[in-house]
Amino acid sequence: MPDAQILELIEAAERVRGVLALRKNFRAGEVGAALRSAGGHIHTGICIDVACGIGFCAEHSAVAEMLKHRETQIAAIVAVDSDGI
Repeated sequence: MPDAQILELIEAAERVRGVLALRKNFRAGEVGAALRSAGGHIHTGICIDVACGIGFCAEHSAVAEMLKHRETQIAAIVAVDSDGI
């Protein structure tokens, strides 16, 4: 069983996940990610999938959120989708 800190990340990733079918060939949120920075803060992100190929993974989104807060080191990261972790 994952420890409490990993469970907290899984729950944070689940909270941001949720499919947004915005247009044909444009979906977002099927995958949610959460990371804990070395400073102890949790940052989250969702995936974006578009037909033209400019989308990105939920993990990339969470890392970008961390970097916006001027943090640069990851202690742990998880990603979840409808199949699980």
